[in-house]
Amino acid sequence: MPSIYSRMFKKFKDKRYRDAFLASQVRRMIPKQVRAIRDAQGMTQQELADAAHTTQTVISRIEKGSGSGNLTIKSLLNLASALDVALVIRFEPIDRLIEFTENLSSNDIAPRRSEATLAEMEQEAARAEAEAVDSPLLRAARGSGQSPQENSGAHNPPQSTQQAQRQQPGWATEAKRNEGNLKLAG
Repeated sequence: MPSIYSRMFKKFKDKRYRDAFLASQVRRMIPKQVRAIRDAQGMTQQELADAAHTTQTVISRIEKGSGSGNLTIKSLLNLASALDVALVIRFEPIDRLIEFTENLSSNDIAPRRSEATLAEMEQEAARAEAEAVDSPLLRAARGSGQSPQENSGAHNPPQSTQQAQRQQPGWATEAKRNEGNLKLAG
């Protein structure tokens, strides 16, 4: 008797089955997420509709799955903004989608608002900066008038901005890189 995995892989070899599976995952996840995020934030359909510049009927259709197949990227961006979450659209190999759907958690379905996440990231960055400023090496350097490299005996040349950015966490590096490219609508 074939295992569930061997039957699944046999099905996935069929391109039509694979395409139908991928489409169904997208059509199922959007309604599920919109509803879960809206509920987690205590919003009504009407409040979400107002914030997303649409109608309550459209939100209802999206959440039922009957309107999720025709959403534009602009509509998805409006929903993401209204819910204060990030919208991530990318092409992935099928194994990542299968893994994602198999390991789905409530945080994946209803992520926190960006405002809360950013506040937490800001606190972590401030803590890390305070720890760096209060490091024994920097205290010793301030007391001696030397730079930390001079005080430690290291004779490394100063880092370039690019080298320093490569050592920062990924989100900070990306934010610095894109900082000049962002233009906020006023």
